[in-house]
Amino acid sequence: MIYLDSCIVIYWVEEKASEIKLLRQAFANLGKEGIAYSPLVQLECLIYPYRTGDQQLLARYQQFFSSGTCLSLSESVFDQATRLRASHPSLKTPDALHLACAQYHQCHALWTNDERLIEISNSFAINIIKQQA
Repeated sequence: MIYLDSCIVIYWVEEKASEIKLLRQAFANLGKEGIAYSPLVQLECLIYPYRTGDQQLLARYQQFFSSGTCLSLSESVFDQATRLRASHPSLKTPDALHLACAQYHQCHALWTNDERLIEISNSFAINIIKQQA
């Protein structure tokens, strides 16, 4: 499974012009590899459509989330995120939770556009936008 950071889901669902072509290539190359996300990704992605009342966008997000696997944010994930934050002070709590969740659930990679995650993850996090360019 490939864990998707919130920015990647937003680019995909909202079809962000500069990123969508690159993401289409990346998703096409996934083959049978599944996609995964956490409730934190859902929270970060759904704030805007709920805030603005954009029901069409909300429906697109819900359709996207129904096509992947939601990974739990267990106490073990929070423990790993705490250790990540302690050893990498510049890492923000949500990013630590994303990385810890993907690692805990043994995903093959974390797709992101966040250089901080890439720097601390020992090649586990991949800037899929730059990689496809």
